[in-house]
Amino acid sequence: MKNQKGTIKVSGLENKIDFQIERYDFIEEIKGENCIYIFGAGSLADTITVKLRECGIHCFGALVDKKYYKGGATVNGIKVYEWESFVPECNIVVVMAMSDMKRGLEIEKREFVKKVVYPGCVGFENDKLLDESYLRENLGQYEDMLKKLADISSKEILSTWINSCLSRYNPMIFPFCNDKVGYFNRIDLQFSEIGSYINIGAYTGDTIEEFLLVNNMYDRIYAIEIDEKMNSYLERKYKNDKRINVVKKAFWNYEGEIIVAQCDNANSVGSIIKNSGNGNRIKCITLDQYFTEDKGKIDLISIALRGQENVLAGGGKLIKRDHPMIVAKVGFERDGVIKVINTIYEIDSSYAFYLRFKDNRTEELTVYAVRKGNL
Repeated sequence: MKNQKGTIKVSGLENKIDFQIERYDFIEEIKGENCIYIFGAGSLADTITVKLRECGIHCFGALVDKKYYKGGATVNGIKVYEWESFVPECNIVVVMAMSDMKRGLEIEKREFVKKVVYPGCVGFENDKLLDESYLRENLGQYEDMLKKLADISSKEILSTWINSCLSRYNPMIFPFCNDKVGYFNRIDLQFSEIGSYINIGAYTGDTIEEFLLVNNMYDRIYAIEIDEKMNSYLERKYKNDKRINVVKKAFWNYEGEIIVAQCDNANSVGSIIKNSGNGNRIKCITLDQYFTEDKGKIDLISIALRGQENVLAGGGKLIKRDHPMIVAKVGFERDGVIKVINTIYEIDSSYAFYLRFKDNRTEELTVYAVRKGNL
């Protein structure tokens, strides 16, 4: 993993990217090992469990913190043990499958832990991931994006994120991750002064809950979720808060129809918007059509779904009119970060851009866009 076979020299990213960095494979890391446990029991653990079974590797159990699960439960046929009271009969290998990947550094310190391995981006489609050939063909786009980033930390994060994606090795990003998870504690912006907030891809409302920790004096929140089950859940959750408006509408860069399907990897749950393929056809409109001036000024947009550049492109008038702060989780799909930044920049070139990680995983790379005059 640590092998450095050669670097490239290019303007801006000079000596920062290693095209020939060794690919990390967590399956190879654990082959031949006994007493393998997964730390976590969520969607990433689901994906890892399937992968281990495909490779004929037996998993002895899942380790969790008390606050999430109780010991003795069974998840995907695997027994759950509480980490604090767990005492194994042999030294164990731990596969990290939780939001706080950095927790693995603490887990390594236990005397019975032989080693900790990190699954990287297992479960995501390979043709969407950044690799050497794609990077070589599109290096100029990354160079152009680098010039749009507003601070040194963002530039360093970009190059480290690229190397992490190429190597599939999450710990490379740990030095850039705060211990506390969240979108609204990464950039020194005045989120406490936000009056109106659009949350696109609200899912269970977790991002809204993070927002409420920094601002419970807001005027209006629009929780947008196209998945029927999640939408109904949000309506029940916020039925007593008249300031939170749950919206079941699909937004895109045109008015018409789009295809909505269940997410096709186990790291995400709910519905996604697709340009083609199988799924349900539903009507879509643009942000500009729905958020007209009579709804008042919009101060913040957060978005966490695929094709977010298309959604933002459909809000060009809104963005030019209100200059909202934009927080977009771009993940580690190879061109997501480029598309989002370029879309916003083409709408309004007065925006400044920052990159941060919401937590300790490469798929939590997030773009923060704020109009320079509002800094």
